[in-house]
Amino acid sequence: MARRQSTVTAGQNASMSLTYAQIRTFNAVVREGSFTSAAKQLGVSQPAVTAQIKAIEETYGVLLFERRGKKLILSDLAQTLFATTEMVDDVERDAEEILVSRHDLDKGLIRVISATPLTTMELLNVFHQRYPGVRIVYNSGNAQQILQAVEDRKADVAIVIRGPELERFVSVPFRSRRLMAVVPEKHPLAGNSAIALRDLAGHSVIFRPEKSLGQRMLDAELGAQGIEITPALTLETREAMLEAVNCGFGIGFMFEGTSSRANGVKAILIEDLTDVVVEDVFCLELQARRKVVEALMQVARELSTVGSGSLAAACS
Repeated sequence: MARRQSTVTAGQNASMSLTYAQIRTFNAVVREGSFTSAAKQLGVSQPAVTAQIKAIEETYGVLLFERRGKKLILSDLAQTLFATTEMVDDVERDAEEILVSRHDLDKGLIRVISATPLTTMELLNVFHQRYPGVRIVYNSGNAQQILQAVEDRKADVAIVIRGPELERFVSVPFRSRRLMAVVPEKHPLAGNSAIALRDLAGHSVIFRPEKSLGQRMLDAELGAQGIEITPALTLETREAMLEAVNCGFGIGFMFEGTSSRANGVKAILIEDLTDVVVEDVFCLELQARRKVVEALMQVARELSTVGSGSLAAACS
């Protein structure tokens, strides 16, 4: 009897149909990166998610995921399967939106990610006032994380300085940004309306990592002028930089209008850095046809100030 139970063939197993619930669960695990996060996203228990994945693996005699420490690794087979099934969730969502479209966006969900909460909240506030029935989920990240989230369908719409210029994206130029110096309120340079980069000599300066767009722009101009500055501190995030400036650590740099923080700091124009960069609202082209995404992109077009000639003051 034991031998008969252990010799079920792959063909016999494969005769059992892969269910929609299993596909949906598998896709959620891939997108969320863990069984726990997938369970939260699906609104089910973690054991239920584990059971669905286990059922697929046992039915077809395959391995979909393996754990390496706390990280969940996809097998080659799982990557191939996801490439085929990832559109299922989008089809389900699009179908639901078609069915509820007569309610004129009385309900729905939109996921937004950005590196600049201030800009994003301005946009989302207007969107929420217009469509209060739509639930908004917001996350933050750096430029690389933001692009990856949109590519992986973990976010529907993103806001980032210099969005991707690729055909598969739809983009709305939203805000113009200029790099500013940020100083403590009692700093010797705080009384200036503008400074030159050479004015930084002799002052404690805070840099961001080289991957930061603002830091790359700053480094390029310093190099062009032959100015050498050794930072007293290098910080990963804008928020950490603002905390350091507020504490009087030194002079930091940020794009104007990307933070509403005013307590203890002042933003000053840099005469040498006149280039303006554009903050874009963007989404995948295939997502743009979704009614809720189309509505948010339209609000972005209406609120856009790019080309108007006005630049918002930062931290003022």
